Amino acid sequence: MGIITKEEFRAICPDSSITDDRLTLLIESFTDYINSLGLYSLEFGKIIEFLKGNDTRKLYLNKRPVKNILTLECNDVEIDSTNYFNDERCVILKNSIFPAGMDIYEPTAGDYSRSGNILVEYEAGFIFPTEKIEGNIPSSLKFAICDLINFYVQDQESQNLSSYKISDISYTFKTYSEKYMPFMAVIESFISV
Repeated sequence: MGIITKEEFRAICPDSSITDDRLTLLIESFTDYINSLGLYSLEFGKIIEFLKGNDTRKLYLNKRPVKNILTLECNDVEIDSTNYFNDERCVILKNSIFPAGMDIYEPTAGDYSRSGNILVEYEAGFIFPTEKIEGNIPSSLKFAICDLINFYVQDQESQNLSSYKISDISYTFKTYSEKYMPFMAVIESFISV
């Protein structure tokens, strides 16, 4: 399963001459690559995280977008679901804070100054599209994937020519990072590293 379907790719890039078999492989490869960049896959699923308190009401979670908090514990004590809520990025306590002690800065701090050990079990991520369901991948991520695939194919077809010169006319192709930087910036906004 990939971040986009072949049909979505063809709709966004109607002039592409990539065969269906190659396109399937490229979509799966780039989906795997993007998932490998972050701590977690972008695909919707259940995750358990162990975090430290931060002396604020908000505790940012690594897998996003957050859909539902299943369990929230601080120092092995479950926090009732009426005492918190979540948005797409974090869990927010209504009337207290996630305690942070000196151990954030000092690993030998005494028990009285230790941070809250927070366990969060939650559901987060995007629903990947299939032939039967549309999914909820943001358009910007779909366009970034399409552009990455197209640039990759163009690089393969150009046989990695890095410069060309005839008389006073010369061609210099952008480096890998120069070409892919705009798309990677979009992708990195969806992953937690």
